Amino acid sequence: MRRAPVTLAVYMPRTEEGLTQLRERAAMLHSDFVISYLRRLPCPTGQKLLLLKKVIEAAGSTGE
Repeated sequence: MRRAPVTLAVYMPRTEEGLTQLRERAAMLHSDFVISYLRRLPCPTGQKLLLLKKVIEAAGSTGE
């Protein structure tokens, strides 16, 4: 089943505090997506945990 695309408008914050909040919210949204995706995979929990560990390692190696 294919879902309709969602249009999202993001207005760049004008303050450093606003930019920090945007970054934190985007990171939370991304992590929620990854966890949701992993939960739906048809594999054992141990494999899911290993995949999550690899995702975390890859995210940490981006230098950000």
